[in-house]
Amino acid sequence: KPTEAVRTLLREVIMRPPYDGAKEHLLITDVDDRDYLAKIVSATIANLPVSKPKKQKLFTAKTADSDVVDAEFTPTNPPIDEAPQVETPTEPKDIFEELNLKLDAEGLSQAQCMEYARKNGLLSAGKMDEFSVQKILNAWDVVKGFIANEKGN
Repeated sequence: KPTEAVRTLLREVIMRPPYDGAKEHLLITDVDDRDYLAKIVSATIANLPVSKPKKQKLFTAKTADSDVVDAEFTPTNPPIDEAPQVETPTEPKDIFEELNLKLDAEGLSQAQCMEYARKNGLLSAGKMDEFSVQKILNAWDVVKGFIANEKGN
């Protein structure tokens, strides 16, 4: 990372993109000196910004290319010190949101749903994909009772 602290350590400052179309990064040509590289890495780490906490991801969606894409989970309960706002019914954006709305309407948690999905072989790499969510939605009237019986974490 091209920080000022790292620039002062470099014997030679060369800026080049690592690949076509990328922004410029520092190019370190003397890669045989372990102590020199260790100082550069230490200075880089010391000057990195603090990372923001990531949102919890429980469900996944598959794209047309069959790549798995994480769908973010955002809690729907407002903080206790805020007054609840009246929500107007809206159409869900996707099947993950539709499942979340159904879970909320029944007072069920995503953890309960995930436990049900785990027990019934509906998880792919530890997450639910569109196919699994669609199976649950198609049989919602029956499945919601089973989900309600799950403990969840």
